[in-house]
Amino acid sequence: MRTVVLLAALLANVPSSAGAWSLAPTLALGKAVGQGSEDVRLGVASGVHVVVPVGSGVSLGVRASFTYFPVDGELPELTYTGSTEIVDVVPTLRLATATGGGTTVWFAQLGAGVYHASAQVHGASTDPTVTESFGAESAETAFGMSLGAGMTLGDGGTRFEIVPSYEFVFTDVESTQYVLVTVGLVFVR
Repeated sequence: MRTVVLLAALLANVPSSAGAWSLAPTLALGKAVGQGSEDVRLGVASGVHVVVPVGSGVSLGVRASFTYFPVDGELPELTYTGSTEIVDVVPTLRLATATGGGTTVWFAQLGAGVYHASAQVHGASTDPTVTESFGAESAETAFGMSLGAGMTLGDGGTRFEIVPSYEFVFTDVESTQYVLVTVGLVFVR
C-alpha cells in the first residue's frame, strides 16, 4: 500500500503535458470460480487504482486492493467455516477507445502482479458424540494476472468507472481464480 501512496505523491508532480492522470478509490463484488469454489461465498473488495496516459488511448497504471471471501460448507459428518483474504499490487496496461469529446470511454485492461492470499478454516463434526473441532491456516504469495474490460462515464474532473475482471493467481497446489465487478469514483488531475 505504501507503494501506491508513493506513486500517487509522485504523480502529483507530473507535468500536465503528459496528460491527465487519475486516482480511483474502488469497491467490488467478487465470486470465486474454478475447482473448489462451490463453498466460497460472494466476496467484497476495496482498493485504489492510479492510471497515467502514455499515448493516444494507451495508459499505464497500478492497482492495489484487498479482497475478502467468506467460506462455509459441509462434508459428510463435518461442517466448516472460514475465509480467504487476498491483497494484490498489480501494474496495468489499459487500451481505450478515442476520447474525442465523448462522455463514455470503453477500454480493455491487462495486469500482472503480486497477490498474497491467506485462508483460515474451522470446523466441527456433525456427529453429536464427537466433541472435537479443527482449525487450519495457510498463506502464500504468488504471481497473478488480471484481464478486464470496462467503461468510464463522464468528462469532468470526477468520473464513474465500472470494470469487470477475471483474476488468475498461480498458487502452488491449484490456481486461485475469481471474477470481480469493480466500481470506482475517478478523480482526474
